Amino acid sequence: MYILDLFKRQKPVIVKSDKEKICIEISMLEQKLQNVRSCFELTVDNDIIEALIYEENSIISRLSQLRKLAKEKNIKADFIDRQYYNKI
Repeated sequence: MYILDLFKRQKPVIVKSDKEKICIEISMLEQKLQNVRSCFELTVDNDIIEALIYEENSIISRLSQLRKLAKEKNIKADFIDRQYYNKI
């Protein structure tokens, strides 16, 4: 995987309900977070590392917001309740 692949647009997914939208977005963000974290090991360029840090923080913030939204809408799923990231 190339580092620039992280910034490509995702193909749109057709969904029916809010629950599906939230669950799909959480799944996609979880995968993206794993990809970003694996890229840290592949680069030594300070500019790329800084960009990866910003991307990681952005993903973590969005996941946090989606978890709050899921709780507000009483959406319960196994992956929503588990931790997606380790806060430093």
